[in-house]
Amino acid sequence: MPRMFNFIYSESVQTEITPTGQKPIIIGPMMNFKPAFIPGNFSFAVTFSISGVTFNQDHKIQYLFFAPGENQPLIDSGEILVNVQISSDQERLPEYARGIQINMDFRNIIFRKEGDYESEIMFNGDSLGRFPIPVYGIEVI
Repeated sequence: MPRMFNFIYSESVQTEITPTGQKPIIIGPMMNFKPAFIPGNFSFAVTFSISGVTFNQDHKIQYLFFAPGENQPLIDSGEILVNVQISSDQERLPEYARGIQINMDFRNIIFRKEGDYESEIMFNGDSLGRFPIPVYGIEVI
């Protein structure tokens, strides 16, 4: 059964090439967003892992981001079709410990009000959870 293994908000995610392959580097993990102004633009990234994924099968992943008190998402990635191939380093793991890691980057998102925003991760049409992030401007216009 798929489940969220971790979820991180950050400034960005970069890819580093190493002798063993590509490695994601999370830059500036964040526990809140502090845009210069509200309303105003702000950029961020999310990194999350889903465990218990069936390999060599198509799956649909969708990212939604909601403003406080809103039912319509501020960000909707749409359904992203992924077919995850098992890597040699995951073959020995029990199925519940196998998974995928997803990094998404969002630039210049308009934040119109302060409060607790939420990310929601959908996997094959089912919600794997909501993850809040407080957003408060350094200045409010």
